[in-house]
Amino acid sequence: MSVPTSVVNVNESIFEMLKKTEIFLKNSGKPAEAFNEVRTQALAIAEKYEMEAASTTSLQVGANEMLKELKRMKIKMGLCTTNSEKATNYILQRFKIQDFFQVVVPRNKVKDVKPNTESFELALKTLNTSPKTL
Repeated sequence: MSVPTSVVNVNESIFEMLKKTEIFLKNSGKPAEAFNEVRTQALAIAEKYEMEAASTTSLQVGANEMLKELKRMKIKMGLCTTNSEKATNYILQRFKIQDFFQVVVPRNKVKDVKPNTESFELALKTLNTSPKTL
């Protein structure tokens, strides 16, 4: 896609590599559509691997019990993830835990993923609550 390998680094997240690629393409005078194409293809590849991982992963010991207890306590729960909506929904359905979460915010529902706060802000707004410190 005419992005030199010197722009990306396999030790960085796909999101960091995409940020650098976007800057490189803008500085090279490429239209926004060029970056959108790269982003679409990169995230499609990521989703392929996420789906493979989702089919072989397991819940942490005690996770189900903890989710049940939090629900019993009437605690609002949201899930923010850098995974795709497809992979996230697959895992939630596979382990039958989707009903524990009142909101799920995968990467394709926000412009910027965590550690940017956008996904958390969306989850809090949907839950009609605000962050609290202990």
